[in-house]
Amino acid sequence: ILPADVVEAAKAIEYAARNPGPYYIPACRPKVPVLFGPDHEFLLGKADLEPERVDTVDVQLFLDRPRSQTTLTYFHARYDNVVERIPAPGAAPAFTFRNAGVNTIQGLELEHKGRLAKGFFATGSFTLQDEQENRLFIPDYMVKGGVSYGAGRVGAGLFLTHFGKPRVNAPAFCSTA
Repeated sequence: ILPADVVEAAKAIEYAARNPGPYYIPACRPKVPVLFGPDHEFLLGKADLEPERVDTVDVQLFLDRPRSQTTLTYFHARYDNVVERIPAPGAAPAFTFRNAGVNTIQGLELEHKGRLAKGFFATGSFTLQDEQENRLFIPDYMVKGGVSYGAGRVGAGLFLTHFGKPRVNAPAFCSTA
């Protein structure tokens, strides 16, 4: 275990003391700045995890009008080697990670952008999505709305997004309550 700072070194020593090992924690290194606060949750890495791979397909229909644009998008994503966070009761930390195979997500997004006045726009979207394997704990829907201003090459916007609650199988660490 190679801690990043003194706080993580203390957490790594606590972890090693509570869990069967062997562990090697180097104690000699140049002085480094403190990166983490006392509430930092130490995670032991997992060298056996494979990287995730995501392939996506989007199909879109557009309706352009002089003062507005409406887009309907169908999306389908396939995740290979999904990295899944799973509870590990009684252990420190209280969860671990593993590759969980294949996951697919598909859904529809409807977006509308309308011009309010010269340079000012209102945009809104609604997304329905279905994660078929119920491993990623994504919400079933999202709603986004906001306003933006653009002048030439520079613009700015303010948007608010509401996410539906995580699925009923979501563990406590995904709770929105």
